[in-house]
Amino acid sequence: MKSPKGRKGKKGKKGKGKKGAGSAGFGTQTVWRAGVDPIEEGEELSYDRTAYECLSRFRFSWPCLSFDVVSDALGQRDKNQFPYECFVVAGTQAGDPNENAVCVARLSNVHQGKHGSKGKGKKKKEDDENGDDDEMDMEMDTTSSSDSESESEEEGEQPYFSAVEVHHRGGINRVRCLKRPGTCVVASWGETGHVQVWDLSSHMKMLGEEKIGPRTQKNKVKQVHQTPLHIAQHPAEGYAMDWSGRSESLLTGDCKGQVLLTRHDGTLVNWQTDPQGFQGHQDSVEDLQWSPAEDTVFASCSVDKTVKIWDTRQRTKPGLSFEAHDTDVNVISWNRLTSCMIASGGDDGTLRIWDMRYISNKQYVANFDYCKKAITSVEWSPYEGSMVATSSADNMVCFWDLSVERDAAEEVELKEGDGVEIPVDIPPQLLFVHQGQENIKEVHWHEQIKGAVISTAYDGFNLFAASNL
Repeated sequence: MKSPKGRKGKKGKKGKGKKGAGSAGFGTQTVWRAGVDPIEEGEELSYDRTAYECLSRFRFSWPCLSFDVVSDALGQRDKNQFPYECFVVAGTQAGDPNENAVCVARLSNVHQGKHGSKGKGKKKKEDDENGDDDEMDMEMDTTSSSDSESESEEEGEQPYFSAVEVHHRGGINRVRCLKRPGTCVVASWGETGHVQVWDLSSHMKMLGEEKIGPRTQKNKVKQVHQTPLHIAQHPAEGYAMDWSGRSESLLTGDCKGQVLLTRHDGTLVNWQTDPQGFQGHQDSVEDLQWSPAEDTVFASCSVDKTVKIWDTRQRTKPGLSFEAHDTDVNVISWNRLTSCMIASGGDDGTLRIWDMRYISNKQYVANFDYCKKAITSVEWSPYEGSMVATSSADNMVCFWDLSVERDAAEEVELKEGDGVEIPVDIPPQLLFVHQGQENIKEVHWHEQIKGAVISTAYDGFNLFAASNL
């Protein structure tokens, strides 16, 4: 839904609304807030299609609770126009430990469809009247996607995918890909306590060379067995993991508070994990982030409520430690465009922004408590330094812009002139809310397609672009 005016900066739109709920300033529709607003009898959730440039769905045969976007060799060329194409890596959480896999997938021919003002897709009038969405459901399985949905789309605008699944023993807690264009070196954190490094570059190359379209076989999945490049053993399983974009080193943290450093010799073939870890957290390490500006500096967060800043040359204690939240600190993100800024997400649903130049007084720059359940993912925009995305356990993906401020004079003018009253419980920095997924776990910006975002949940992936981001 379109956000009311009265805010300096970008005007937001909310992805999900509620039909038949009158509210001042929203006419017959209003923004529905998870965990706050009930759904009355006879009401249903819907979304404003004009709030999206595109919105697509896809899924593997098992839920993938962690994934990463792969940087391909095309860079920015031809990527900011429809149809979109992208590569992702993901780790499954299968019911049988022997059925898990590290997956690399190519998703292509993603059109705008019927979203936005430039949508070219066709749809029957009765579908529009019923409020049916135009998301593309693509089961990434050995069976094809729904024929009924495929028939409703123009043949030339159907999305296609192909994937390679590399067998992995046990469920995968987290997956991260080294950001080196043209390669696909992936680290997986397993529930068995092993961190494995995989070179999936040949699979990515093969997928990229495949010609897929209406007249070729599509939606293919190939299953293979492969030996990892390296295995690092932790004393317990874990979730924290991050690649350094500068030194190409890998940090991994486990549930016993230990952080290990893994490096290669420059060839991406020979790897070694340092036996001495970084000791300082009193509980599970939940997330890790390399500094975008300094090769030897990284940040960690933990169930012990703290965020710590480390230098790899000093392993016995952190250079800086502060209590960031009143509960577990689940996730952190280091701003790669404004390197003094770190965002943190707590188990209580709070998002906090920290300025490293003034961190000694332990005062955050901003605190948002709009989400009512745990923050499960946080990531700064790769192309706008003031914007950050979060996902939360109340099934919301929220987009925040710290440069937006409330304009009291404009709010008064709108209220007196148009009868529009600005909701006081919606922060002016909140630009967009995406909903509709069940148990959302991670959200990532696509670094090569400006405005495109991918989120994962128990019921699959969403690839979307909001019209105001």
